[in-house]
Amino acid sequence: MFRLLMVDDEKNERDCLLYLIQNARLPFEVREAENGVDALRILEEWTADVILSDVQMPVMGGLEFLREACALYPETRVIIFSNYAEFEYAKAAMHLGVENYILKPVVPQELENTLNAVIEQITEERSASRMYQASMLQSALQLSVYGSMDPASLSDDLRTQLQSFRRMVLLNFPGAFLEKGYSRLCDGLRGTLGQEFVPLNLSPQALIFLKGDEQEDAHELGARICRCVQDTCGVSCCAAEKPWMS
Repeated sequence: MFRLLMVDDEKNERDCLLYLIQNARLPFEVREAENGVDALRILEEWTADVILSDVQMPVMGGLEFLREACALYPETRVIIFSNYAEFEYAKAAMHLGVENYILKPVVPQELENTLNAVIEQITEERSASRMYQASMLQSALQLSVYGSMDPASLSDDLRTQLQSFRRMVLLNFPGAFLEKGYSRLCDGLRGTLGQEFVPLNLSPQALIFLKGDEQEDAHELGARICRCVQDTCGVSCCAAEKPWMS
């Protein structure tokens, strides 16, 4: 579900847009504001993924609102809608970082296509961000294992993630299983382990870092992971577990 803030001083316009969004079954949680001041107040407590805003509004006009919103929330996608008479306003808004505009009266299919395109962009960016963060975390864990990590070089967020891990399990595999079976191992553990983990491939060994319950018996934890590996990958392994303090 994505968050969309709709800003327009005319309730009929907001009602129409809300109907079109709901009728198209677009995955948005929608909130409404009738001017820029109210919209900024909402954004302080409820960061939107998408802002859908009119240009001409009382109290705080659309351009002034968008100037502040784009500066405060640069990750938020902004779409404006206006009529032909406001086209100069629309061009000015584009210079503020607004990516799309829709002409009034709003055509349902155009609104749906525009919002779907924004959803796709946000989804792709989030996926890329998650992959990058996972890669950075794996690199930091590997450096920690080899004792060559400088904690001062880590961001606060990455340091917090490292400190959230409590246990480390070393898995020993026969032969060169991990050279071709590492992805299968990770997929299998994600489907059966039942807790968050980060793997490292140190073929012929694999390290599994866990955020799970520290009270679980070490022998049982290792045995449970080995059973997961056997059930999902069809290969036997040996496990050695110890506390992990990053």
